[in-house]
Order: sequence, then structure tokens, then C-alpha cells
Amino acid sequence: MSLKFKGEASLKKQKKKLKRDRRQVVEDEEEEEVDQQFLSGWLNCDSVKDFNGPLFVYTKNRVNENFSVLTSQEDILVWRKAKQTEESKLEPNLITETLVCRNLPESEKFSFKTCQERYVGVDKFGVVYCEREAMGQTEEWEVSKVEGEEFGFSFKNHYGNYLSFEFKPNSISTPCRSDKTEVEESEIFYVKCQAQFKYRKPKKPKKIKEENTEELEIEALKSFHSFGDQTQIKKSKKDFKILKKAKKEGLLNETLLDRREKLKADKFCK
Repeated sequence: MSLKFKGEASLKKQKKKLKRDRRQVVEDEEEEEVDQQFLSGWLNCDSVKDFNGPLFVYTKNRVNENFSVLTSQEDILVWRKAKQTEESKLEPNLITETLVCRNLPESEKFSFKTCQERYVGVDKFGVVYCEREAMGQTEEWEVSKVEGEEFGFSFKNHYGNYLSFEFKPNSISTPCRSDKTEVEESEIFYVKCQAQFKYRKPKKPKKIKEENTEELEIEALKSFHSFGDQTQIKKSKKDFKILKKAKKEGLLNETLLDRREKLKADKFCK
């Protein structure tokens, strides 16, 4: 007879649990393989919520149905003809064809940074540049979904003008400008993001444990208690509503110090 401890499951139950765990491991591995398939490559952004991490911006030439890719070149942005002819296979071939996007805090605007760690901005004449390491108002962009276009977006600069594309048939690259006042065909652009950012599961917000103001005062009294019997803590007879009010106003520590001073319970505050 084998040795058995109190609360230990029987051998039959242990075998069932082992089989169940093995099944779960196989299912997790299969699910991980499927996830890896979806988390690779570049996918079209459906909304501005997908604007995160590296982005690939391109446009369709209405004349010859070719594609042009937004590329950083030294301190300016240019449009270059894409090597691919199929939109589904259109992906960046060079790191200069990507822009790192970041949503500005407490704002609906975005910033874009090149591979040279320079922010994309625009001057008052509509010239799009990428030469500054620090970001200002001229490096902020407002992105909007274009109605009637499944994956089309428009980019508005600080001066209220839109990013545009001008087709030149005999030119290898075309300087990027942002001086149009209305959104037309030449102001509609398409953006692809990495699949890992598009399907990344949002982090669950951490639950912040609300501390009791009475317990906070007792802990503070224990830390700064005067010499003597440490087991007897001097406590104020006033209502703890004062502490709650101070906590909301961000003055909790100052209020606790004042109360310890009045109670003469702080060895550092006489």
C-alpha cells in the first residue's frame, strides 16, 4: 500500500488530472501556432485605434494604378514607387519606409518618427520635413477615417492643411507636401500596421486597493512615534472625514503631519 497524505487525491483522480493537463497543453500549443500565423506580416488599419507601433503608409496612383510609398530621405519625406504591384503583398522593403506612430496622451493627435529618430513635421509653407529630435506643435498630426473608403485615412497638420500626393510620371521620387485645404483623391492614404499590434490583447487595468485612511494614520504614528511604549498609539478623537477630504485634495501627508504635531506623537516634530 502506497503512502497517502491527508487531502491528497486518489490515484484514479490523479491520472484523470494528468490526462486533462496533457490535453490542455496540446490545445494551447495548437492555439499558439494559430496565433503566430495571425501575428505575422502587415495588415491594413481599419481605424485609428490600429495606429500603434511601426506603420507603412502608401497611396494609389489614379493614373496608372501603381502604388507609391512614403519614405524618409535624409531630412525630408518623399513618395517612391513601390516594387510590388499587388496591394495584398504590399509591405515595407526598407526600414526607411516605416514610421513609428504614437498616440499623444490625453489627445486624439499622433506623432510620427522616422528610423533616424526624427519627428515628422510641417512648416507654414506645406513642406514636410523630418529633422527635429524634439516634438512640438508642428509635429502633431490629426488622423481621420475617410468616408466611403474602407481603409482610407487623411492626415491634417497643425496649420489645418492635409497631407497630399502629386503624381509625376517621369520622376523616381516626389517630395511630400501638406498644403491642401480639402480632402480629395490625392489626400487619401492607406496605412498598414504589424499584425502583432493590431491583434494584441489590451492589458487589464490593475485594481487599485483603496487604503483606509484610519489605518494610514495608525501606520504613520507607528513610524514616527515618540520614545516610550510603542504599543499605545495616540489617536485623534476627531472624525476621519478630515483625512478622507485631505486624501481627495492630495494633501493627506500634510494633514497627517499636522495631526501628529497636535498629538505630540512625532519624535521629529516638536
